[in-house]
This record gives sequence, structure tokens and C-alpha cells, in this order.
Amino acid sequence: AAAAAGEDRFRASQVMIEHGVRRAINVPIRGRELPFGVLEADSSQEHKFTQADVAFLEGAANIVGVAIERIRIEATVQESEESFRTLANSIPQLTWMADASGAVYWYNQRLFDFTGASLEEIKGWGWRSLHHPDHVESVVAKIRRSFETGEPWEDTFPLRGKDGSYRWFLSRALPIRDSDGRILRWFGTNTDVTEQREA
Repeated sequence: AAAAAGEDRFRASQVMIEHGVRRAINVPIRGRELPFGVLEADSSQEHKFTQADVAFLEGAANIVGVAIERIRIEATVQESEESFRTLANSIPQLTWMADASGAVYWYNQRLFDFTGASLEEIKGWGWRSLHHPDHVESVVAKIRRSFETGEPWEDTFPLRGKDGSYRWFLSRALPIRDSDGRILRWFGTNTDVTEQREA
């Protein structure tokens, strides 16, 4: 709406004057905590903006606000994932994550470096191919029980390296739960204990 008589806080900018703007309407672009800014519609006509115009512009501003929030959340998640991957790749253990059913969907780089395997080869339950044939059935039985009961898992067994030799690992996995106690995923670590066993 036009500024009230005597009002000097709202003046048309030179750009608006050059483009023949006679009326302007502004609505806030709301964020979850603070507004992101203002969405403005201008008109070169003398008519007044209606309440329907205001409602339409507010609806558009709300859509813009939601889009900005989504972009911010996605950026935060990406930064968080990058930080996690950097941390997970810097620890000496071989680490992995499985979904609630126990299918592994992520390994840190150290595991790939040790085994020489690709994610395609060992995702899901493909990791069994890395186990010594004398131990794999026992390992699978124990970890399946943990996946079914939700109890933390611990086991010690040999894993095959990319050179074909086996090294012993102490492996542990914990369930990650939501606020209702439902298991979202499992986080596991494999720690090389070959030297300790030989000593």
C-alpha cells in the first residue's frame, strides 16, 4: 500500500521510479527461527492491493521459506555426513553400518583398503565372503541373534585381507535407536587383535 501522508520512512528507490512502480506490497519470508527476508510485489497501476493479493503473496512467501529451510537442512545433513565420514575414516578400526534388519550398507575406507573388496561385493550379507570358512557359520548365527533380539553383539574371528592372509578381529556392534526405542540401524567396529592373540 502507499505510504501514509507525511510518512517518510518508505520512499520509492530510483530503480522503482525508473520502472514506473506506483504501488508495492511486502510480506515476510518466514523461517523457523527468524525471517529470511521480504518478498515484494510491485505495480505500475494506481489500484490498491486487495486482501486476496496479500494472501497470495503470503502463500508464495511461505513456499519460498519452506524451500530455503529445506536447502539449509540438506546442507547441514551433508556437512554432518562429511564430518562423520572423515571421522570414521580416521579411526584405526574397520567400521560399518547396517539397517535394522542387519543388512550392511556402509563401510569406512579402512575396510576397503584392508580387504580389497568393493561395496557391491560385500554389501547386505556379502561380507560373509571375507570370513574364514571355519568361522563364518558361527559368526552369522551369533550376529543374527543380536539383530533379532536387539542385544549388542561381540565376537572374535579371522577376516581375509586383500593379500589372501587372515588377521583376527574383535568385532562389536551396537543398535542405534530412535526416541521410541525402535532400532534404526547398527554401528559396528572390527579391531585388529592379531598381535595380542599371538602374544
